[in-house]
Amino acid sequence: MLNGSFRFQRGLITDGVFRYVRHPNYLGEMMIYGSFALMVWHWLPFVVLAWVWGGLFAINIRLKEASMSRHPEWEQYKRHTWLLLPLVI
Repeated sequence: MLNGSFRFQRGLITDGVFRYVRHPNYLGEMMIYGSFALMVWHWLPFVVLAWVWGGLFAINIRLKEASMSRHPEWEQYKRHTWLLLPLVI
């Protein structure tokens, strides 16, 4: 039932958006929730987001990085990618 666009890859995914950013899923969620907070323009959503991003996301990102560090190509991948935001010049 799977079409040709889906692929299963063992190990680190280092192509596509993962070529630049190690955690694009968290970056996307932060952008979505941040835009919701900007739409209501009240301080309370920013407090809640600071707690979620600083408490939950930061911990989960560290756990995911610890899990990914078991791959032999991790050190090189980490040196060539950004945690969340790539340097845009």
